[in-house]
Amino acid sequence: MKNKMNKNFAKWLISIIVLMMTIGCSKGDPDRQKDEDTFNPKFVNSNWGHYSGVLVGSTGYFNILVTGVGVSAVVFFDGQRYEMQSNTSVPEKQDYDLELSKDGVVITFSVDKSGKRPEVEIEIPDHPNVNATIFKTEEKQPVKNYLGWSKSTYEQNTHNEIYNMTIKGDKYEVVAKSTFESYSQVGIIEWIGKDKVRIIAPETTLLANVEPQTGVISYKETGENNYSLEIQLTPQNLLIADNPGFDDGDDYASPKPAPGK
Repeated sequence: MKNKMNKNFAKWLISIIVLMMTIGCSKGDPDRQKDEDTFNPKFVNSNWGHYSGVLVGSTGYFNILVTGVGVSAVVFFDGQRYEMQSNTSVPEKQDYDLELSKDGVVITFSVDKSGKRPEVEIEIPDHPNVNATIFKTEEKQPVKNYLGWSKSTYEQNTHNEIYNMTIKGDKYEVVAKSTFESYSQVGIIEWIGKDKVRIIAPETTLLANVEPQTGVISYKETGENNYSLEIQLTPQNLLIADNPGFDDGDDYASPKPAPGK
């Protein structure tokens, strides 16, 4: 009887796990569910919130958290991590601007009272003209950052770029940099199941592959005259919990994600 009960319990447990996985991956970005767990309603229509984006000039990404007790930021750039913070309280739902600096890295950040129009400039020693994207995480619209590269060939010519992307909901922004130029691009993103994504740029549409286990986005096409185009984008996990100096609490305005999220 005991063995039979154990078998029935095991079957029930497996059924529950499968059901949870099905619900979590049914639509949209397959990683969306775990990001929604970090959202706090105090961020709605407020300058408080979680802002992030990617950088080129060389390459990296950043995270800014604005709460009632202050502002903290983490910048990853060329494999180096920079942390900075301000413990000055931030009035809620007011236009706000701030400059943070440490070890020569300077973040100039501003946002309107509703959190809809964030702006950021980041200065890094020995790296002129650093360009950045910035988005605010919203309920059911998490922000995803990807570091990557693109490579194109035609006849005997090859063109390589640092090609970084930020995705929020169904929108994306790319910042790219090569030896000779840098540029930004905005467009629409459509997730198709677990292993495809449609990138709709102003002048073209690409159907790229998504590796379900790693989230890596890749695309390749070839043609005549040695023509080819390759793109690869690797997701970067940068959570609110990575920010320095803040403990959980009401003024913190955003809980740390549970272990494994």
